[in-house]
Amino acid sequence: KNGRTCSGSRCLPAWQPLSTTNAPQSREYASAGTVDNRYIISGGCNSSHAITANTYIYNPATDTWSSGPSMSQGRSQHSTNSTSPYGVAVDGGITECSNGYATAGLDMEVLPAYNSNWVTLASNFAELYNLGFGWTGSQFMQYGGSGEVAHYPNAYVTTPIYINILGLLVLNLSTGVSVPCTGFDHCSRSNPLIFKDGGYMRVLGSSAGLKYNITTGSWTEWTIPSGGPDLGEH
Repeated sequence: KNGRTCSGSRCLPAWQPLSTTNAPQSREYASAGTVDNRYIISGGCNSSHAITANTYIYNPATDTWSSGPSMSQGRSQHSTNSTSPYGVAVDGGITECSNGYATAGLDMEVLPAYNSNWVTLASNFAELYNLGFGWTGSQFMQYGGSGEVAHYPNAYVTTPIYINILGLLVLNLSTGVSVPCTGFDHCSRSNPLIFKDGGYMRVLGSSAGLKYNITTGSWTEWTIPSGGPDLGEH
């Protein structure tokens, strides 16, 4: 039973070792998502402290790794979203591993399928890293993150348009709007966790939970249930 404790036909969950054949080299600040029932590892800083743009794909059904297509530009401390209908999307990040603050020129990219190529979208919301990145059901949403001098309290939403004839995904920048968080403690936060829950986008991190009403565009606080996660600093 692969080291798990089992009784009858039921086994307790347990961490399992993965194959290391063709796996990515040691790296930090990479990001991960899923598409087509495969895990996608992208970017990060390698053991030589060099930025990377490469992608690795893990297939849990066969316990195998393979190299994937490279992103258009190396990035680390970026965010990945796998809940939109457009495959894996990455946003934000920094462009080098030495100073930790170079963010210029990083657009959003999407990988529609594990065996496709990355598609660069028209523009990034803002040049940030360690940001929260979610899908509202019809829009991408970016929350918080860090820039060169501070953490950011704003959120941005924008609508993607899929053009079937050209097979391209672009951002409708005319609908990209800022939905700032104001009136609450610790609106500014880095490395937030953001996820959709019914008609809300919920944000975890810092000292309180926040939720964004997708229909009205308003923010409210929400109380983390007893026994919920320790929010910590981020």
